[in-house]
Amino acid sequence: MRDPGRLLVSSPPSSSLPKEILRFIELCRSAAAGKQQGRRWALELSEALTVLSSIDENSDLVLFFNELMILEGHSAHRHQTNKNDQRSPSQR
Repeated sequence: MRDPGRLLVSSPPSSSLPKEILRFIELCRSAAAGKQQGRRWALELSEALTVLSSIDENSDLVLFFNELMILEGHSAHRHQTNKNDQRSPSQR
């Protein structure tokens, strides 16, 4: 049985997790350790992230994260499998 205080999170240099998600992970660990304030903040952040994620439920989201990887210096993400998969200048 998995220890509820342990969350398996991998963050190699090629991954791109927003700082809000990393904070959410910290709060979940705090909640799993029995801290009520961590639990309350994790629930509040979860609700806020749910609203935001409902806005981003389209095919451009993958391209958005790809663009983040490029901005972070991961040049391998500049090469697209499908050349039509590009964000418009306004989306950038």
